[in-house]
Amino acid sequence: MKAPLTEELSKAAGLLNQGRATEARALARKLVQQHPGAGPAFTILGVAALRLGDLDDALARLRRATQLDPADADARLHLGLVLQRRGDGDAAIAAFSAALTIDAKLKDAYAALAQVHAGRGEIDKAIDVLMRARTHWPNAPQMLVQIGFHHAQRGRWAEAAALTADAVAQARGAGQGSLLAQCEEILADMKMVADIAAARPAPPAAVTGIRDSWEQTASRAISDSIPRSDTMTVVFFHVDSTSDHPFLAQYAADRRSVDYRGTLQAACMAAKRTNPAARVIVLTDTRTTWDGFPGIDHVARLDVSDDWLMHSRMRAYRAAMISGALAGPTLLLDTDVALCRDFAAVFDGRFDLGLTYRSVAGMAHMPVNEGVILADLRRTDGAARAFARCLAFYDWLAEHGAAARRYGFDIRRWRGGQLSLASLVDWTVPPAGPRDCVIDGVHCRFFPCDDYNYAVQAADTAATVGGKWALHFKGAAAKDQMQSLTQG
Repeated sequence: MKAPLTEELSKAAGLLNQGRATEARALARKLVQQHPGAGPAFTILGVAALRLGDLDDALARLRRATQLDPADADARLHLGLVLQRRGDGDAAIAAFSAALTIDAKLKDAYAALAQVHAGRGEIDKAIDVLMRARTHWPNAPQMLVQIGFHHAQRGRWAEAAALTADAVAQARGAGQGSLLAQCEEILADMKMVADIAAARPAPPAAVTGIRDSWEQTASRAISDSIPRSDTMTVVFFHVDSTSDHPFLAQYAADRRSVDYRGTLQAACMAAKRTNPAARVIVLTDTRTTWDGFPGIDHVARLDVSDDWLMHSRMRAYRAAMISGALAGPTLLLDTDVALCRDFAAVFDGRFDLGLTYRSVAGMAHMPVNEGVILADLRRTDGAARAFARCLAFYDWLAEHGAAARRYGFDIRRWRGGQLSLASLVDWTVPPAGPRDCVIDGVHCRFFPCDDYNYAVQAADTAATVGGKWALHFKGAAAKDQMQSLTQG
Protein backbone atom coordinates (compact mmCIF):
# COMPACT_ATOMS: atom_id res chain seq x y z
CA MET A 1 0.00 0.00 0.00
CA LYS A 2 1.41 3.40 -1.00
CA ALA A 3 2.10 5.89 1.74
CA PRO A 4 -0.19 8.96 1.72
CA LEU A 5 1.14 12.06 -0.05
CA THR A 6 1.39 14.06 3.19
CA GLU A 7 3.50 11.35 4.77
CA GLU A 8 5.87 11.25 1.78
CA LEU A 9 6.08 15.04 1.73
CA SER A 10 7.01 15.03 5.41
CA LYS A 11 9.68 12.45 4.73
CA ALA A 12 11.16 14.51 1.87
CA ALA A 13 11.08 17.66 3.99
CA GLY A 14 12.82 15.79 6.79
CA LEU A 15 15.58 14.73 4.44
CA LEU A 16 16.09 18.38 3.47
CA ASN A 17 16.23 19.42 7.12
CA GLN A 18 18.89 16.78 7.73
CA GLY A 19 21.03 18.16 4.89
CA ARG A 20 20.35 15.15 2.67
CA ALA A 21 19.39 17.17 -0.42
CA THR A 22 20.23 14.45 -2.95
CA GLU A 23 17.89 11.96 -1.28
CA ALA A 24 15.19 14.60 -0.84
CA ARG A 25 15.45 15.46 -4.51
CA ALA A 26 15.10 11.85 -5.59
CA LEU A 27 12.00 11.34 -3.46
CA ALA A 28 10.46 14.65 -4.56
CA ARG A 29 10.98 13.67 -8.21
CA LYS A 30 8.91 10.53 -7.63
CA LEU A 31 6.22 12.58 -5.91
CA VAL A 32 5.81 15.10 -8.74
CA GLN A 33 5.55 12.25 -11.21
CA GLN A 34 2.86 10.60 -9.11
CA HIS A 35 1.15 13.87 -8.11
CA PRO A 36 1.80 16.48 -10.82
CA GLY A 37 -0.55 18.92 -9.14
CA ALA A 38 1.14 18.80 -5.73
CA GLY A 39 2.70 22.22 -5.21
CA PRO A 40 4.59 21.31 -1.99
CA ALA A 41 6.38 18.50 -3.84
CA PHE A 42 7.62 21.00 -6.43
CA THR A 43 8.74 23.30 -3.61
CA ILE A 44 10.80 20.54 -2.01
CA LEU A 45 12.22 19.57 -5.39
CA GLY A 46 13.17 23.18 -6.10
CA VAL A 47 14.75 23.72 -2.68
CA ALA A 48 16.77 20.52 -3.06
CA ALA A 49 17.97 21.61 -6.50
CA LEU A 50 18.96 25.01 -5.06
CA ARG A 51 21.01 23.41 -2.30
CA LEU A 52 22.73 21.21 -4.85
CA GLY A 53 23.60 24.23 -7.01
CA ASP A 54 21.31 23.35 -9.94
CA LEU A 55 19.85 26.82 -10.35
CA ASP A 56 18.09 26.19 -13.66
CA ASP A 57 16.15 23.22 -12.32
CA ALA A 58 15.47 25.04 -9.05
CA LEU A 59 14.04 28.00 -10.94
CA ALA A 60 11.72 25.85 -13.06
CA ARG A 61 10.48 23.77 -10.11
CA LEU A 62 9.85 26.73 -7.82
CA ARG A 63 8.04 28.69 -10.50
CA ARG A 64 5.80 25.69 -11.00
CA ALA A 65 5.25 25.50 -7.24
CA THR A 66 4.07 29.11 -7.10
CA GLN A 67 1.73 28.48 -10.04
CA LEU A 68 0.17 25.47 -8.34
CA ASP A 69 -0.03 27.13 -4.92
CA PRO A 70 0.16 30.95 -5.13
CA ALA A 71 -0.16 31.13 -1.32
CA ASP A 72 3.00 29.09 -0.65
CA ALA A 73 5.23 31.69 1.00
CA ASP A 74 8.13 29.25 1.33
CA ALA A 75 8.12 28.60 -2.41
CA ARG A 76 8.29 32.33 -3.10
CA LEU A 77 11.08 32.78 -0.57
CA HIS A 78 13.20 30.11 -2.24
CA LEU A 79 12.30 31.37 -5.70
CA GLY A 80 13.70 34.71 -4.57
CA LEU A 81 16.89 33.02 -3.34
CA VAL A 82 17.35 31.37 -6.74
CA LEU A 83 16.76 34.65 -8.57
CA GLN A 84 19.22 36.38 -6.22
CA ARG A 85 21.87 33.76 -6.97
CA ARG A 86 21.24 34.28 -10.68
CA GLY A 87 21.79 38.04 -10.34
CA ASP A 88 18.18 39.10 -11.03
CA GLY A 89 17.77 41.52 -8.14
CA ASP A 90 14.48 43.07 -9.25
CA ALA A 91 12.77 39.68 -9.58
CA ALA A 92 14.26 38.51 -6.27
CA ILE A 93 12.90 41.59 -4.49
CA ALA A 94 9.46 40.93 -6.00
CA ALA A 95 9.56 37.30 -4.85
CA PHE A 96 10.65 38.12 -1.29
CA SER A 97 8.03 40.89 -1.05
CA ALA A 98 5.34 38.48 -2.26
CA ALA A 99 6.42 35.94 0.36
CA LEU A 100 6.10 38.57 3.10
CA THR A 101 2.67 39.62 1.83
CA ILE A 102 1.56 36.02 2.33
CA ASP A 103 3.38 35.52 5.64
CA ALA A 104 4.45 38.70 7.44
CA LYS A 105 6.43 36.64 9.96
CA LEU A 106 8.68 34.82 7.50
CA LYS A 107 11.95 35.84 9.12
CA ASP A 108 14.26 34.52 6.40
CA ALA A 109 12.43 36.58 3.79
CA TYR A 110 13.19 39.81 5.67
CA ALA A 111 16.86 38.89 5.92
CA ALA A 112 17.05 37.95 2.23
CA LEU A 113 15.21 41.08 1.09
CA ALA A 114 17.50 43.30 3.17
CA GLN A 115 20.54 41.51 1.75
CA VAL A 116 19.46 42.14 -1.84
CA HIS A 117 18.87 45.83 -1.16
CA ALA A 118 22.22 46.16 0.61
CA GLY A 119 23.99 44.35 -2.23
CA ARG A 120 22.59 46.93 -4.65
CA GLY A 121 23.84 49.78 -2.49
CA GLU A 122 20.30 50.54 -1.28
CA ILE A 123 21.43 50.66 2.31
CA ASP A 124 18.55 52.70 3.72
CA LYS A 125 16.04 50.33 2.11
CA ALA A 126 17.83 47.43 3.79
CA ILE A 127 17.51 49.25 7.12
CA ASP A 128 13.78 49.82 6.53
CA VAL A 129 13.24 46.11 5.84
CA LEU A 130 15.03 45.06 9.02
CA MET A 131 13.18 47.67 11.06
CA ARG A 132 9.91 46.16 9.79
CA ALA A 133 11.19 42.76 10.90
CA ARG A 134 11.93 44.16 14.37
CA THR A 135 8.24 44.81 14.92
CA HIS A 136 7.85 41.01 14.99
CA TRP A 137 11.15 40.17 16.70
CA PRO A 138 12.03 43.07 19.02
CA ASN A 139 14.52 40.93 20.96
CA ALA A 140 16.89 39.86 18.19
CA PRO A 141 20.46 41.01 18.96
CA GLN A 142 21.89 39.82 15.65
CA MET A 143 19.30 41.84 13.77
CA LEU A 144 20.28 44.92 15.74
CA VAL A 145 23.93 44.31 14.89
CA GLN A 146 23.05 44.09 11.21
CA ILE A 147 21.03 47.31 11.31
CA GLY A 148 23.92 48.98 13.12
CA PHE A 149 26.31 47.76 10.44
CA HIS A 150 24.16 49.33 7.73
CA HIS A 151 24.19 52.64 9.60
CA ALA A 152 27.99 52.35 9.78
CA GLN A 153 28.06 51.84 6.00
CA ARG A 154 26.41 55.23 5.73
CA GLY A 155 28.90 56.81 8.14
CA ARG A 156 26.35 57.10 10.93
CA TRP A 157 28.67 55.74 13.60
CA ALA A 158 26.81 57.12 16.63
CA GLU A 159 23.60 55.41 15.51
CA ALA A 160 25.54 52.24 14.74
CA ALA A 161 27.08 52.23 18.22
CA ALA A 162 23.72 52.86 19.90
CA LEU A 163 22.06 49.96 18.08
CA THR A 164 24.98 47.67 18.85
CA ALA A 165 24.79 48.70 22.51
CA ASP A 166 21.13 47.62 22.50
CA ALA A 167 22.25 44.29 21.00
CA VAL A 168 24.77 43.88 23.83
CA ALA A 169 22.03 44.53 26.40
CA GLN A 170 19.68 42.03 24.76
CA ALA A 171 22.35 39.33 24.48
CA ARG A 172 23.34 39.87 28.12
CA GLY A 173 19.72 39.71 29.26
CA ALA A 174 19.17 36.48 27.34
CA GLY A 175 22.32 34.89 28.75
CA GLN A 176 23.76 34.40 25.25
CA GLY A 177 27.43 34.39 26.25
CA SER A 178 29.05 33.74 22.87
CA LEU A 179 26.84 36.25 21.07
CA LEU A 180 27.37 38.76 23.89
CA ALA A 181 31.14 38.57 23.42
CA GLN A 182 30.78 39.13 19.67
CA CYS A 183 28.45 42.10 20.18
CA GLU A 184 30.78 43.65 22.75
CA GLU A 185 33.71 43.43 20.32
CA ILE A 186 31.69 45.05 17.54
CA LEU A 187 30.48 47.77 19.90
CA ALA A 188 34.04 48.59 20.95
CA ASP A 189 35.02 48.90 17.28
CA MET A 190 32.00 51.11 16.53
CA LYS A 191 32.83 53.43 19.42
CA MET A 192 36.46 53.64 18.33
CA VAL A 193 35.56 54.72 14.80
CA ALA A 194 32.92 57.14 16.11
CA ASP A 195 35.63 58.79 18.24
CA ILE A 196 38.09 58.84 15.33
CA ALA A 197 35.56 60.21 12.84
CA ALA A 198 34.52 62.98 15.21
CA ALA A 199 38.10 64.12 15.91
CA ARG A 200 39.84 63.37 12.62
CA PRO A 201 41.49 66.42 11.04
CA ALA A 202 40.95 67.47 7.46
CA PRO A 203 42.77 65.26 4.93
CA PRO A 204 46.38 66.36 4.51
CA ALA A 205 47.46 68.17 1.41
CA ALA A 206 48.68 65.95 -1.40
CA VAL A 207 52.33 64.95 -1.07
CA THR A 208 54.02 64.31 -4.39
CA GLY A 209 57.64 64.05 -3.31
CA ILE A 210 59.68 62.74 -0.41
CA ARG A 211 58.05 63.01 3.02
CA ASP A 212 61.11 62.88 5.27
CA SER A 213 64.76 61.90 5.52
CA TRP A 214 63.98 58.23 6.25
CA GLU A 215 61.95 58.00 3.06
CA GLN A 216 64.74 59.68 1.10
CA THR A 217 67.31 57.17 2.38
CA ALA A 218 64.99 54.21 1.89
CA SER A 219 63.99 55.14 -1.65
CA ARG A 220 67.65 55.53 -2.57
CA ALA A 221 68.47 52.11 -1.09
CA ILE A 222 65.68 50.57 -3.16
CA SER A 223 66.75 52.25 -6.40
CA ASP A 224 70.34 51.14 -5.75
CA SER A 225 69.27 47.51 -5.20
CA ILE A 226 66.50 47.06 -7.75
CA PRO A 227 66.79 47.98 -11.43
CA ARG A 228 64.04 50.11 -12.89
CA SER A 229 61.42 48.11 -14.80
CA ASP A 230 57.96 48.70 -16.18
CA THR A 231 57.10 44.99 -15.98
CA MET A 232 54.82 43.65 -13.27
CA THR A 233 56.41 43.49 -9.84
CA VAL A 234 55.28 41.50 -6.83
CA VAL A 235 56.45 43.07 -3.57
CA PHE A 236 56.76 41.35 -0.21
CA PHE A 237 57.90 42.90 3.07
CA HIS A 238 59.53 40.50 5.51
CA VAL A 239 61.72 40.84 8.56
CA ASP A 240 62.87 38.04 10.86
CA SER A 241 61.46 39.88 13.84
CA THR A 242 62.15 39.09 17.47
CA SER A 243 59.30 41.27 18.77
CA ASP A 244 56.27 39.63 20.32
CA HIS A 245 52.99 39.87 18.48
CA PRO A 246 50.96 42.62 20.19
CA PHE A 247 47.46 41.39 19.53
CA LEU A 248 45.69 38.24 20.68
CA ALA A 249 47.19 35.42 22.71
CA GLN A 250 46.66 32.90 19.94
CA TYR A 251 48.92 34.93 17.65
CA ALA A 252 51.68 34.76 20.22
CA ALA A 253 51.25 30.97 20.28
CA ASP A 254 51.22 30.87 16.48
CA ARG A 255 54.49 32.81 16.38
CA ARG A 256 56.27 29.79 17.81
CA SER A 257 54.72 27.38 15.33
CA VAL A 258 54.29 29.32 12.09
CA ASP A 259 57.01 28.83 9.49
CA TYR A 260 57.00 32.41 8.23
CA ARG A 261 59.95 31.98 5.90
CA GLY A 262 58.58 28.73 4.52
CA THR A 263 55.23 30.41 3.89
CA LEU A 264 56.96 33.31 2.12
CA GLN A 265 58.91 30.87 -0.02
CA ALA A 266 55.65 29.16 -1.06
CA ALA A 267 54.14 32.59 -1.78
CA CYS A 268 57.11 33.59 -3.95
CA MET A 269 56.92 30.37 -5.93
CA ALA A 270 53.16 30.77 -6.42
CA ALA A 271 53.73 34.30 -7.73
CA LYS A 272 56.36 33.04 -10.18
CA ARG A 273 54.17 30.20 -11.33
CA THR A 274 50.97 32.18 -11.94
CA ASN A 275 52.55 35.46 -13.09
CA PRO A 276 55.60 34.29 -15.07
CA ALA A 277 56.33 37.73 -16.51
CA ALA A 278 56.52 39.32 -13.07
CA ARG A 279 59.60 39.84 -10.94
CA VAL A 280 59.50 39.23 -7.19
CA ILE A 281 61.20 41.60 -4.77
CA VAL A 282 61.50 41.62 -0.99
CA LEU A 283 61.81 44.72 1.15
CA THR A 284 63.57 43.81 4.38
CA ASP A 285 65.82 45.06 7.17
CA THR A 286 69.61 45.08 7.36
CA ARG A 287 69.91 41.81 9.33
CA THR A 288 67.59 39.19 7.77
CA THR A 289 69.49 36.78 5.52
CA TRP A 290 68.32 35.76 2.05
CA ASP A 291 71.19 33.65 0.71
CA GLY A 292 69.86 30.79 -1.39
CA PHE A 293 66.22 31.79 -0.86
CA PRO A 294 64.32 30.67 -4.01
CA GLY A 295 61.80 32.67 -5.97
CA ILE A 296 63.21 36.15 -5.24
CA ASP A 297 64.69 38.35 -7.96
CA HIS A 298 65.82 41.31 -5.87
CA VAL A 299 66.18 42.30 -2.21
CA ALA A 300 66.29 45.86 -0.85
CA ARG A 301 67.57 46.41 2.68
CA LEU A 302 66.13 49.25 4.74
CA ASP A 303 66.56 50.62 8.23
CA VAL A 304 63.19 49.59 9.70
CA SER A 305 61.82 49.54 13.22
CA ASP A 306 61.43 46.05 14.64
CA ASP A 307 58.90 47.42 17.13
CA TRP A 308 56.70 49.14 14.53
CA LEU A 309 56.81 46.61 11.71
CA MET A 310 53.38 47.34 10.23
CA HIS A 311 54.08 51.04 10.13
CA SER A 312 57.50 50.33 8.65
CA ARG A 313 55.90 48.21 5.95
CA MET A 314 53.63 51.01 4.76
CA ARG A 315 56.58 53.43 4.78
CA ALA A 316 58.65 50.92 2.81
CA TYR A 317 55.84 50.49 0.26
CA ARG A 318 55.74 54.23 -0.36
CA ALA A 319 59.51 54.46 -0.57
CA ALA A 320 59.43 51.76 -3.23
CA MET A 321 56.76 53.67 -5.17
CA ILE A 322 58.82 56.86 -5.32
CA SER A 323 62.20 55.14 -5.81
CA GLY A 324 61.87 54.90 -9.58
CA ALA A 325 62.62 51.16 -9.47
CA LEU A 326 58.96 50.26 -9.90
CA ALA A 327 57.41 51.68 -13.05
CA GLY A 328 54.76 49.12 -13.93
CA PRO A 329 51.83 47.21 -12.45
CA THR A 330 52.69 46.37 -8.84
CA LEU A 331 51.21 43.97 -6.31
CA LEU A 332 51.92 44.57 -2.62
CA LEU A 333 51.30 41.31 -0.79
CA ASP A 334 51.34 39.91 2.71
CA THR A 335 53.88 37.12 2.96
CA ASP A 336 51.07 34.60 3.49
CA VAL A 337 49.25 35.46 0.25
CA ALA A 338 49.46 33.18 -2.77
CA LEU A 339 48.51 34.38 -6.24
CA CYS A 340 46.38 31.91 -8.18
CA ARG A 341 45.91 33.72 -11.50
CA ASP A 342 47.79 36.09 -13.78
CA PHE A 343 46.97 39.65 -12.71
CA ALA A 344 48.11 41.22 -15.97
CA ALA A 345 44.54 41.53 -17.22
CA VAL A 346 43.40 43.14 -13.96
CA PHE A 347 45.65 46.15 -14.55
CA ASP A 348 43.54 47.74 -17.29
CA GLY A 349 45.15 51.19 -17.04
CA ARG A 350 42.07 52.78 -15.48
CA PHE A 351 43.01 52.96 -11.82
CA ASP A 352 46.00 54.10 -9.77
CA LEU A 353 45.30 52.17 -6.59
CA GLY A 354 43.38 48.93 -6.14
CA LEU A 355 42.13 47.97 -2.68
CA THR A 356 40.58 44.71 -1.54
CA TYR A 357 37.52 45.11 0.65
CA ARG A 358 35.05 43.14 2.78
CA SER A 359 31.56 44.37 3.55
CA VAL A 360 30.45 42.39 6.61
CA ALA A 361 29.00 43.35 9.96
CA GLY A 362 32.03 42.49 12.05
CA MET A 363 34.51 44.43 9.92
CA ALA A 364 32.84 47.82 9.43
CA HIS A 365 35.75 49.46 11.27
CA MET A 366 38.37 47.94 8.94
CA PRO A 367 36.66 47.32 5.57
CA VAL A 368 39.92 47.42 3.58
CA ASN A 369 42.40 44.55 3.95
CA GLU A 370 46.05 45.42 3.36
CA GLY A 371 47.04 41.86 2.44
CA VAL A 372 46.59 42.53 -1.28
CA ILE A 373 47.08 46.03 -2.71
CA LEU A 374 47.38 46.89 -6.39
CA ALA A 375 49.28 49.95 -7.60
CA ASP A 376 49.53 50.84 -11.29
CA LEU A 377 52.69 52.92 -11.40
CA ARG A 378 52.51 53.32 -15.20
CA ARG A 379 49.75 55.91 -14.90
CA THR A 380 50.64 58.64 -12.42
CA ASP A 381 52.09 59.04 -8.95
CA GLY A 382 48.55 58.54 -7.62
CA ALA A 383 49.32 55.44 -5.55
CA ALA A 384 52.31 57.16 -3.92
CA ARG A 385 50.18 60.19 -3.10
CA ALA A 386 47.48 57.96 -1.60
CA PHE A 387 50.08 56.22 0.57
CA ALA A 388 51.41 59.57 1.77
CA ARG A 389 47.89 60.42 2.85
CA CYS A 390 47.54 57.02 4.53
CA LEU A 391 50.76 57.56 6.45
CA ALA A 392 49.58 60.95 7.62
CA PHE A 393 46.38 59.33 8.90
CA TYR A 394 48.48 56.51 10.39
CA ASP A 395 50.61 58.91 12.40
CA TRP A 396 47.57 60.89 13.54
CA LEU A 397 45.71 57.73 14.57
CA ALA A 398 48.71 56.59 16.61
CA GLU A 399 48.81 59.91 18.45
CA HIS A 400 45.05 60.39 18.88
CA GLY A 401 44.70 57.45 21.22
CA ALA A 402 41.25 56.01 20.37
CA ALA A 403 42.76 52.98 18.67
CA ALA A 404 45.38 52.48 21.40
CA ARG A 405 42.60 52.53 24.02
CA ARG A 406 40.66 49.99 21.98
CA TYR A 407 43.52 47.55 21.44
CA GLY A 408 45.88 48.29 24.30
CA PHE A 409 49.00 48.80 22.19
CA ASP A 410 50.57 51.23 19.73
CA ILE A 411 48.81 50.64 16.40
CA ARG A 412 52.09 51.17 14.57
CA ARG A 413 52.81 47.62 15.73
CA TRP A 414 49.54 46.18 14.41
CA ARG A 415 46.15 47.25 13.00
CA GLY A 416 47.27 50.73 11.99
CA GLY A 417 47.62 49.90 8.31
CA GLN A 418 44.04 48.75 7.92
CA LEU A 419 42.72 51.64 9.99
CA SER A 420 44.65 54.17 7.91
CA LEU A 421 43.38 52.61 4.67
CA ALA A 422 39.85 52.74 6.09
CA SER A 423 40.40 56.39 6.90
CA LEU A 424 41.69 56.98 3.36
CA VAL A 425 38.39 55.75 1.89
CA ASP A 426 36.33 57.23 4.74
CA TRP A 427 35.20 53.74 5.74
CA THR A 428 33.15 53.52 2.54
CA VAL A 429 33.45 50.49 0.27
CA PRO A 430 31.06 48.74 -2.14
CA PRO A 431 28.18 48.21 -2.15
CA ALA A 432 27.67 51.35 -0.06
CA GLY A 433 30.01 53.18 -2.44
CA PRO A 434 31.01 52.77 -6.08
CA ARG A 435 33.52 50.23 -7.36
CA ASP A 436 35.57 53.04 -8.89
CA CYS A 437 36.06 56.41 -7.23
CA VAL A 438 38.47 59.35 -7.13
CA ILE A 439 40.06 60.33 -3.80
CA ASP A 440 42.12 63.50 -3.84
CA GLY A 441 42.76 63.02 -7.56
CA VAL A 442 43.74 59.35 -7.14
CA HIS A 443 41.70 56.87 -9.16
CA CYS A 444 40.84 53.99 -6.82
CA ARG A 445 39.19 50.68 -7.60
CA PHE A 446 37.77 48.21 -5.09
CA PHE A 447 38.13 44.47 -5.47
CA PRO A 448 36.12 42.06 -3.26
CA CYS A 449 38.24 40.08 -0.82
CA ASP A 450 36.13 37.02 -1.53
CA ASP A 451 37.72 36.83 -4.98
CA TYR A 452 40.98 38.80 -4.79
CA ASN A 453 42.09 38.29 -1.17
CA TYR A 454 40.22 35.22 -0.01
CA ALA A 455 40.69 34.21 3.64
CA VAL A 456 41.30 30.48 3.40
CA GLN A 457 39.46 28.27 5.88
CA ALA A 458 40.64 24.94 7.27
CA ALA A 459 37.91 23.07 5.36
CA ASP A 460 38.73 24.62 1.99
CA THR A 461 39.78 22.40 -0.90
CA ALA A 462 41.06 23.02 -4.41
CA ALA A 463 37.43 22.88 -5.56
CA THR A 464 36.14 25.49 -3.11
CA VAL A 465 38.90 28.00 -3.92
CA GLY A 466 38.81 27.42 -7.67
CA GLY A 467 38.61 30.66 -9.63
CA LYS A 468 39.96 32.86 -6.83
CA TRP A 469 42.64 35.37 -7.80
CA ALA A 470 44.56 35.34 -4.52
CA LEU A 471 44.41 33.24 -1.36
CA HIS A 472 45.25 34.57 2.10
CA PHE A 473 46.44 31.94 4.58
CA LYS A 474 46.81 32.20 8.35
CA GLY A 475 48.13 30.21 11.26
CA ALA A 476 50.48 27.31 11.78
CA ALA A 477 49.12 25.40 8.78
CA ALA A 478 49.63 28.30 6.34
CA LYS A 479 52.68 26.92 4.52
CA ASP A 480 51.37 23.38 4.12
CA GLN A 481 47.91 24.54 3.12
CA MET A 482 49.34 27.04 0.66
CA GLN A 483 51.50 24.41 -0.97
CA SER A 484 48.56 22.02 -1.13
CA LEU A 485 46.00 24.43 -2.56
CA THR A 486 48.36 26.15 -5.00
CA GLN A 487 50.12 22.98 -6.09
CA GLY A 488 53.37 24.38 -4.81
